[in-house]
Amino acid sequence: MFWGCLSLNGRGPLVAIKGKLNADGYKRILREDLLPEAADAVQNGHNVLVMHDGAPIHRAKKITHYLRDCEFDFLEWPPYSPDLNPIENIWAWMKYKLYSEYGLLNSEDEIIEAFKAIWEQIDIAMIERFCKHYENRLKAVIEKNGLQTKY
Repeated sequence: MFWGCLSLNGRGPLVAIKGKLNADGYKRILREDLLPEAADAVQNGHNVLVMHDGAPIHRAKKITHYLRDCEFDFLEWPPYSPDLNPIENIWAWMKYKLYSEYGLLNSEDEIIEAFKAIWEQIDIAMIERFCKHYENRLKAVIEKNGLQTKY
């Protein structure tokens, strides 16, 4: 499992998660990886909005309180809505690249290194392709009454 963040400013760090992730581990990722990215964005005059879906770890009181204490704004997100979530499309692209270009890897460490190399290939143009047309995604979901769309 991996955690990563992105915005129209670019990609943030990619964190490999070995084993089960609990609220304390997720809080550490937010503190060590999200906060520095957010601070850079704010310093450059951008607003930061945290998007969490319905995953239990995202809804944990410890996490919610921590992010509120850090003065983050939240974008409430429905669970199971990958066609609306730009990073889900990035994850799908990354998995495709992993399987098509790296073949069968022999260890967890090889997978992590390959995934990190693929993450580094993500540029601002790719992020913009997935993020810029968000309104179109919303309209498509509404037109399909919440069913699967082309996104």
